[in-house]
Amino acid sequence: MEPGKYKITETKAPVGYIKDTAASRDKTVKAGETTIVEFQNEIKKGKIVIIKKDANTGEPLANVGFTLQLKESDYLKESNNKKDIIGQYVEKGSNNNASYRNSPVTLYTDSNGRIEISNLWPGKYEL
Repeated sequence: MEPGKYKITETKAPVGYIKDTAASRDKTVKAGETTIVEFQNEIKKGKIVIIKKDANTGEPLANVGFTLQLKESDYLKESNNKKDIIGQYVEKGSNNNASYRNSPVTLYTDSNGRIEISNLWPGKYEL
């Protein structure tokens, strides 16, 4: 590569990852030197929504417990970062957020019969 100033742009993230928010870097290449350009991509995380209703009336059922546990994730095998392994439970209309570890977590439906669990690592879960 010829010495000079270059603009390096990430055009596409790997499957399962989010493209770097600062997708371009300006770098100067000098003769006889190695220039390193680093891009970081975050894993795309998912969400599960559980809706519980009465079978006869279709009305939402509050206070119904569900247990969630991450069983397998290829992404976590590559990393020692075990923070937010199964993500966050977000209760609609509240600021009551809690992070959970890789152990079974029991969550309860709200007054609308809903549970939303976001920021989940890709993988297989048991519900």
